[in-house]
Amino acid sequence: MVDLFTTQLNNKVEAFFSHLPDPLALQGNSLQADWSKGLLYMHPQVPLLSLALHKVIREEAQVVASLPLWPRRGGFP
Repeated sequence: MVDLFTTQLNNKVEAFFSHLPDPLALQGNSLQADWSKGLLYMHPQVPLLSLALHKVIREEAQVVASLPLWPRRGGFP
């Protein structure tokens, strides 16, 4: 499993992608990575939420996601 949106200070699993320069990260920008193989964990920042969900659908990714529950926010099903 790879933690997609994190740093070494708050990653939830050992392998992670970091948006900041980090020598322990597998890769930088997780939105440029291939999500089609393996199980992923994501807790994206709110501004990246829509991009991340579209990428999950487009690449048919297997993801464990921690997402906000906002029933009053526009677009909530």
